[in-house]
Amino acid sequence: MTKKMLAISASSELGDADSFGKKPSKVNVPNAVTLTGFGLGAWWVAGGPAWAAVASIIADEADGAIAREQGKTSEFGGNLDWTSDIVLTALTMYKLGVAWPAIPVVTTVQVALREEGFKPPVLSFRAVLMLFAICKDAKVFKL
Repeated sequence: MTKKMLAISASSELGDADSFGKKPSKVNVPNAVTLTGFGLGAWWVAGGPAWAAVASIIADEADGAIAREQGKTSEFGGNLDWTSDIVLTALTMYKLGVAWPAIPVVTTVQVALREEGFKPPVLSFRAVLMLFAICKDAKVFKL
């Protein structure tokens, strides 16, 4: 058996014969969920309904789980999700009226935490901020 035949055989055993030698596609369900969640979050920041923010948070929680379930995890997908979180964090802070100098500080802290390998087990910082903003808008508490 040649080396190529062995590689194809091993690839077949892993269920990956169709993509042998190819890079994984960046167009997949988990990345589509990430982008949908980003769009919903941006819509909410621009004045959309609260359910759009909640759906955005759910999409953010689901995209990684879907990627792992489908075997579609990738550096690109992780970076796409993280970038979405960073941008929506800044936009949510803006929507909350946080003084603009705080936004780069928070973003820098988020970058530093990621570089150190910190990933919250559930809910990103932007998810917590979005939920806070929804409650504030709904006058759940007085501020």
